[in-house]
Amino acid sequence: MLRAVQTRFSSSAPGVAAFSEADKDRGADASTSMLVSWLVRVAKQYWWIPVLASALATTTGYFYTQRQPRVYQASARIEYNPAPASPLGRSVEDVANPVSNYWLAIRYFETQNLILTSRGLLERVARRLGLEEESRFSAGNASPELSPVERAALSLQRKISVHPIENTQLVEIRATDTDPAFAADIANAVCDEYLAKTVEDHMSATVDAIDWLSDQLNDVRSRLIESEQALHNFKKDNAIVSVSMEDRQNLVASDMTRFGDELATVRARRVTLEARVEQLRGLTNPKALAAFLGGEDGNLGRIATELSDLEAKRGRLETRFGPNHPTLVELNQDIESTSAELRRAHESLVTAHEAQLAQVYAMEKGFRAALAEANQRGLDLNRKSMEFERLQRTQVNNENLYQMLLKRSTETDLTRMVNFSHVRVVDRALQPQRHIFPRLSVNLAAFFAIGLLLGVGLALLLGRLDHTLRTVEELKDLGVSVIGVTPRALAEQSGLIALPQTRRSRRRAERSPNEPASVASRTRRDLLVHHHAGAAAAEAIRSLRTALLFASIDRPLRTLVVTSPKPGEGKTTLAVNLAVAFAQSTKKVLLVDADLRRPRIHQTFGVDNSIGLTNLIAGVGQLEDALLATDIPGLALLTSGPLPPTPSEMLHAPGFSQTLAELKARFDLIIFDTPPVVPVTDASVLAAEMDGTLLVVRSKVSTRDALLSALDSLGRVRARLLGVALNEAESPAGRYGKGYGYGYGYGYTTSEEPSRPDAGDSSLAPKEGQDLRRFG
Repeated sequence: MLRAVQTRFSSSAPGVAAFSEADKDRGADASTSMLVSWLVRVAKQYWWIPVLASALATTTGYFYTQRQPRVYQASARIEYNPAPASPLGRSVEDVANPVSNYWLAIRYFETQNLILTSRGLLERVARRLGLEEESRFSAGNASPELSPVERAALSLQRKISVHPIENTQLVEIRATDTDPAFAADIANAVCDEYLAKTVEDHMSATVDAIDWLSDQLNDVRSRLIESEQALHNFKKDNAIVSVSMEDRQNLVASDMTRFGDELATVRARRVTLEARVEQLRGLTNPKALAAFLGGEDGNLGRIATELSDLEAKRGRLETRFGPNHPTLVELNQDIESTSAELRRAHESLVTAHEAQLAQVYAMEKGFRAALAEANQRGLDLNRKSMEFERLQRTQVNNENLYQMLLKRSTETDLTRMVNFSHVRVVDRALQPQRHIFPRLSVNLAAFFAIGLLLGVGLALLLGRLDHTLRTVEELKDLGVSVIGVTPRALAEQSGLIALPQTRRSRRRAERSPNEPASVASRTRRDLLVHHHAGAAAAEAIRSLRTALLFASIDRPLRTLVVTSPKPGEGKTTLAVNLAVAFAQSTKKVLLVDADLRRPRIHQTFGVDNSIGLTNLIAGVGQLEDALLATDIPGLALLTSGPLPPTPSEMLHAPGFSQTLAELKARFDLIIFDTPPVVPVTDASVLAAEMDGTLLVVRSKVSTRDALLSALDSLGRVRARLLGVALNEAESPAGRYGKGYGYGYGYGYTTSEEPSRPDAGDSSLAPKEGQDLRRFG
């Protein structure tokens, strides 16, 4: 939202800093600066909360620690030995050895650490120490269905912890109890029972392995005998003793090769003969037939040549004698006779080639059958070879397995006689002399840290919930241009504002800015620049006047709207003093009370409000009658007049534009005191038509959301925002008090507030013979 407001005002309001997406570094710096400023403000305002919270927490931690029972801790050390000494040598492997490589050693250590705190081992410890008879172990919160030993083991699990020592094979067993001697007994009992359990587990595993190996050895022996007998029977049935299986395979392979070569030769010859027969059948032209044979068959070639010559001779004679000449008739007979002889020779040659092709077909069929028979013999031989190899492999495997089991059974029987363990006790537990819990320094530090964190969190939460604006830096962090600052404490030092007498009343005044003050004190406050021109607060107003002139140096400032985000932020007071300051600079200034909902300027100057701005807009009054003179040279007033039912619609009326034009012709500067921007739209309507707008915010009263909402409202109507004035800002002394307040809430009223001509400063009251309705 902030970025959108800043971007909207970048083109229309010189008082608001524009934010560009291209300038990301500057945006990041601004965000960081805003966060730092906020943290500093929260630290200054709520520093006492973390201090008080940490002090209370530390005190609580001290008394809590003193009430805790003293707990003692005893520790014993054991060593895991993955490769203990073996009397039978390394060649004899122990079947119960759980550690055979590096990764198994790591898992073995982790497993043993869990076994040390397992319920099964602690039940042995409970029986050893007789804990099932002690009520504090056998009672407890365990299920009543458990036996006393099981309940005691569960109680021991909460008292025992295992801590491996890094980069070693040592493990520390720690036992805690309120009795130091009993804590040492528990640690030593765990070591003893664990050592005894490892020996028992080793012996039990060895005996079980021997029994299993014996059963497996008998079974493998039977299978070995059966496999040897099956292999013998196969050799006997297939006469493998006379001719080896390998020689048989070589003979079959040789036959398959020879038959394959012969079949390939015959097949090639068949293909050649088939092609030649097809060509002979298709050749009927004598010349083509003679060219194809090429002298291979002399008789057929001679006849073909003779027929070609006769046909050539007939062609010549037909041209010379004609087709019916006796010579041609005789020649045609010769051609027919020769053609018949050629056909008979051709058919005889085709028949001879077909006979050869049939013979080749028969040879191919015979070689194919012989090759198929050889292949079948090869397949049968392969099947027998596979069966032979399977039987032989089974016999070898059973023999190897039998030898391995026999060796393993013998070695296991020897290791049963050796009693050794993978664990040994390094240090037995001693009775501790000092308790380990509670630790006063640790508890105090923890309670202090918790209290400090809670205090800081509460302070940050309160700071986060406080959305009020306090300093110029916070306004700059929001991206707005601060054009003026009016201090609060300086006005108090000038005697213009009565300070509350107690802290409670001061806070109530700050929480209730709408609580009305006396009219006399409010009049003195509103006319600060007139009554105390030399005060520092008056100088701040004059500085604001100068800043407004410089902010509008490119465009003459003839009309100025003074407004605020919400009520109670001092905009009317600032508008009155600003009008006085401009009038003191030899300008003809008109102060217009454009607050048509809750007007107040007529009370400040103690004048009648029966005729004012609403009369001029409605066209029922004269401008000379509405303008009021003051004792301040160059300053005139135009009160609100009777309050209308719809103020915002009245400001849209044509009469307002006509009135504004007449006022501009008479005065150098017209200052409009308008309602707040956020509750109503009156200020936005006026700001859109005026030369400039001054937005007033009040320190410790105005909120960020209200300011951003006001900026957004002014931006939507493209108002020319000259800047923001921070009212009642913190003075160098750091004091805050009740300052300029708006004095009322905002809403629609149906009747005009009765005028009070007797209120206010007597110096501004109507003097005898003075015509306040005429301003020349």
